[in-house]
Amino acid sequence: MHAFYIILIIIAVLVLISLLRVGVLVHAESGAELRLAATAGFLKIRILPKKQKPEKKQEKPEKPKKSKKEKPEKEKKKYRYDIKKLISGGLDLLSSLKHKLLLRRLELVYIAPGLNDPASAAQMHGRLAGIAGFIYGAAQSAFRIRHEHIVTNTDFTRDEAYYLAEVSISIALWEILYIGIAALRLFLHSRHEVKAEPKPAAADTKAAEEPAAG
Repeated sequence: MHAFYIILIIIAVLVLISLLRVGVLVHAESGAELRLAATAGFLKIRILPKKQKPEKKQEKPEKPKKSKKEKPEKEKKKYRYDIKKLISGGLDLLSSLKHKLLLRRLELVYIAPGLNDPASAAQMHGRLAGIAGFIYGAAQSAFRIRHEHIVTNTDFTRDEAYYLAEVSISIALWEILYIGIAALRLFLHSRHEVKAEPKPAAADTKAAEEPAAG
């Protein structure tokens, strides 16, 4: 019975791990550094900006390594890949990602400055509103969106533009595993070994050279 409960616990842990969502968080804002972080569940691991590391002490000079005898290289197998199969399979994999990626947050804000040139600022506002609508439509057809906030506006008291972009994307581990296995199968099924031409034996080459010399 104890072994049965242990197996059940292991299966439950594996299921919970497979449901864990991992992803990326990107935050860009005018007047601030770009922030990039990897996410795993509720954990965030900062990638950018990098932490300043303390200066390393001067390392001791390395001792010269002894030269190793070079071994004769073995002939590697050559493969040929079916490009059409790779492209069609890759497109199928991309289509399978549809609605598997979760946009936890999609925030796009742009405030056009209208202090110096109100007319051109109003034109820019109209263009950006169209672009924002296109981006939101494309994102809605490809992702599951939990929270979105898209704003374009004109501030006639500003002389500099303000922008804010924050995107958080995640995917479950089991979905990554499923797509990875499918990609590996596609890669293996689309390659074919190229057989090398047999080299003539040394005795045959000598026998062919002797009549020519005579």
